[in-house]
Amino acid sequence: MKKRKYAITKPAGAEPDGTVTIEEIRHMAAQAVLESPQPEAEAVAELIGRLERLSPLTAARVLMSLAQETGEKALPLLEKLALAPAVPQTGGIRLAAVEALAALRSERGAQILAHIADKDADKDLRKRAKRALFKLRGLGLALSAPAAGPAEVKEKFPILRSLLSSYDYAGTRAIMFGVERPFGGVDRIVLLANAVKGLTDCSGVQTSREAFAEQMERMRRLPDLPGGLWADAPASHCQQLVQEALALNRKSGTPVPRGYYYWKDEIGQPAEYYDWPLVYREITALEVKWEPTLLEQSADLLARPELLSWAFDPHQVERYYFELQQSRKSAIALPGWSQKERDDATMRRLFEEVVPPDRHAAYKRQMEEMACMYLRLDRRLDAKRALAVAVALDEHKGGELIKIPFFRELLSRTFALIERERRGGARLTPRDLGLVTLGDLLPR
Repeated sequence: MKKRKYAITKPAGAEPDGTVTIEEIRHMAAQAVLESPQPEAEAVAELIGRLERLSPLTAARVLMSLAQETGEKALPLLEKLALAPAVPQTGGIRLAAVEALAALRSERGAQILAHIADKDADKDLRKRAKRALFKLRGLGLALSAPAAGPAEVKEKFPILRSLLSSYDYAGTRAIMFGVERPFGGVDRIVLLANAVKGLTDCSGVQTSREAFAEQMERMRRLPDLPGGLWADAPASHCQQLVQEALALNRKSGTPVPRGYYYWKDEIGQPAEYYDWPLVYREITALEVKWEPTLLEQSADLLARPELLSWAFDPHQVERYYFELQQSRKSAIALPGWSQKERDDATMRRLFEEVVPPDRHAAYKRQMEEMACMYLRLDRRLDAKRALAVAVALDEHKGGELIKIPFFRELLSRTFALIERERRGGARLTPRDLGLVTLGDLLPR
């Protein structure tokens, strides 16, 4: 008998009834999404059978995770789950599928929700679908007339162009808006957003359209400088990044720059909000997980001009550098420990100190945003490598970062800077070491 395409093999040590783990159910759902544009009825029925064994909350988490990892590719499967036969066993699954469809924030997903809200026999499901549609309309996604709010803002302060830069060594990037002035000319607004602190600077100048366009092209020709890679981005994306940065200001206690309050009305609010980084609409987390060479090649990214300034703070790392040097020179050997094992233990402690939880989250966000930039610049392989690092950061924290080639190379680069300072015999500033911040480069 031919084996079914989506069948899950019972793991070693599983119960006689074939019980499988939540992770295996997620993997099964992802296979159904990625291996066929239209999941087979047999695969959907088998998945429903697995999901029925989970609590409603756990089933909802599985489907939300699937939506996040596979993006709009999950629509056909979620549609089939939401429209599954209305029996008591599938009630929780259908509700979970509706929530996952709403989270995708796509026009097709909204159409499915509208059908459910209008036609489904389940009153609770109709109410949930109507609530989801109301929320989507509030975010600017509608099946008929668009919401009036964003259109009015756009009419008042039309954004001609919005751009994002790459990050400097300190985790800061620029967000730039060109806003049309009512009586001619352009307001060029530049914000600096740090991945840990939030907004650190905001300034604006009045200029002509010609001068603004010329300056944008000039900035594009600086890829070998920190933060020197620039890409056009949707205004809503840039506006949402400003909102994310303001949330980091509140979390970190960093004062919001006074200039932001002057320019906030022209910066505006996003017409569309994204539940997760935009890059996952193009490349899913599972795609990069299933191609391990991407993570193995991730250190190659650090040779790109826009990442040449990336390094850890040498003055924070140097005591571990000297500890490693001393350990290698020492004749004392610990029983049962090789030199490599001692070095690895030291570097694990280093990563735990240098990449605390807030910096860990910042690196993940930076790599997701760099992946998004690379996609916009038609550098898909670099985008997938950057995203592979971001996905690996979900699995490796603290000392476990030693397993990610990108971070091992980042540490090697930092050690080289420390050695350069040691040979010079004098304490060097970050600027002396080539670690120039983006704020030093932006025109005022």
